[in-house]
Amino acid sequence: MKLYTFEDFDIKDQVINNAMNQAIATSTPTEAVQDLLRQIADENQIDIRVQLDAIPTIQHSIATPAQQEITAQNSRLAALRHAN
Repeated sequence: MKLYTFEDFDIKDQVINNAMNQAIATSTPTEAVQDLLRQIADENQIDIRVQLDAIPTIQHSIATPAQQEITAQNSRLAALRHAN
């Protein structure tokens, strides 16, 4: 029977939470966000079309600090698994 330490559970919890947060943050399409901003601006009689049109679209993935932290935590978790 393999016993887990609190540190093991803490690392797994952090990895899962970070992955979920990252997935939620990146799953919203840019167009949906811009449409919502336009709707709010229209309701408040604010013209933001020029600003929204000037926003560049990202065609490739950029490693964020959160992604780098997840990678580091996954490496640490793998090392802990191999140590046991």
